[in-house]
Amino acid sequence: MSSDVTAEEIVRLLEEDRRARRKFAELLVVEEDVRLALINAVLRDVATRRDLEGLRGEVRAARDELRGEIKALRDELRAELKAEAGRLEARIDKVETRIGGLEARLEGVESGLSALRERVARVEGTLTQTTERIGDLDKRIDMLDKLIDARLAEVNKRIGSLEKKASARE
Repeated sequence: MSSDVTAEEIVRLLEEDRRARRKFAELLVVEEDVRLALINAVLRDVATRRDLEGLRGEVRAARDELRGEIKALRDELRAELKAEAGRLEARIDKVETRIGGLEARLEGVESGLSALRERVARVEGTLTQTTERIGDLDKRIDMLDKLIDARLAEVNKRIGSLEKKASARE
């Protein structure tokens, strides 16, 4: 067996064998210099109470700062919303005024349309009456025409008879 074992192979072997890894850790801890180096390395990563209090203070300050910014943004947003609501209310008032004017105009148009319908109905009634009267007049004219024809026939007959008498006297 070769004694040329690389550090990578040692690490791989320790990763694979749990018991060997534990034994290696015990051997390292027994050595005072190695143990102190490990403790110092771990202590550098471990937070102290002072560190935690400092972090708490920083977190509180950041939280308070964020709350202040949120409040400022909220107040700004409220002001913008109020301004926008005012603009919208003004526009709504204008629209309502225009709608009121349109409704009044529509009522006028409807009233005019109603009056126009009444006039058309009267004209239609008059037209119907006129048509009926024309029909009656046509009948009377036809009757008068027949009467005139009958009278003319009588007159022509009398003239013919008078002409005969006058020619007979001559």
